[in-house]
Amino acid sequence: PRSILVYRKSLIISTTAICAALYALGALATAYIESPWGRGQFRPAVVIPMFFATIFGPIVGGVGAALGTFIADSIKHGGPYIPSLIAAVPGNFLGFFVYGLIVRRFSWYRFIVASHVGLLIGNFVTALLYIWYVFGRILPGLVVGFVLWWYITMLPFVLLLVPVLIRATSRSFPSIIRENVRTASLGERGLKFSVSLSLIFPGVFMILLGI
Repeated sequence: PRSILVYRKSLIISTTAICAALYALGALATAYIESPWGRGQFRPAVVIPMFFATIFGPIVGGVGAALGTFIADSIKHGGPYIPSLIAAVPGNFLGFFVYGLIVRRFSWYRFIVASHVGLLIGNFVTALLYIWYVFGRILPGLVVGFVLWWYITMLPFVLLLVPVLIRATSRSFPSIIRENVRTASLGERGLKFSVSLSLIFPGVFMILLGI
């Protein structure tokens, strides 16, 4: 039992470190593509901590995302970036931790729900704390704007790429994939409709954001 516990801790530490490193690299790749407000980043790299949270659990996804975003922001700004520590770190941790909790009892329907919930919670917390820190007060319109921007630019990548990563890993390294994840069928009845309906939301919000 002790050896199993040590192995489990080692696995969590190593996968968290890998998640953080990959997320930092992915975030840096698009770090200079900003939102319409000149702040906030285009970040399709959220697929990385979501993948790790699905496979290895909420702690790995949450902590890996928190560390990865701080590393990426600090490299971009040339040193420890305090706004990231105050806003992006807790926002990323909460968003991906909640996502990981929801998909513990995995199904593709739960994955879709968790994607919406995790992104909305994480982006809301990040936007709220960031605007409070930068402006010294809460600006509701700007908070909503940031949340919508991140949500509509992240969700399509999550819904389209995370399942591909999971299925590819299940085939190549089945031993590291939880059985309920490995055996979940992408052919579930109504699943395609649910994905299509979910992808409508970013389009609608993009139109509203443009208006």
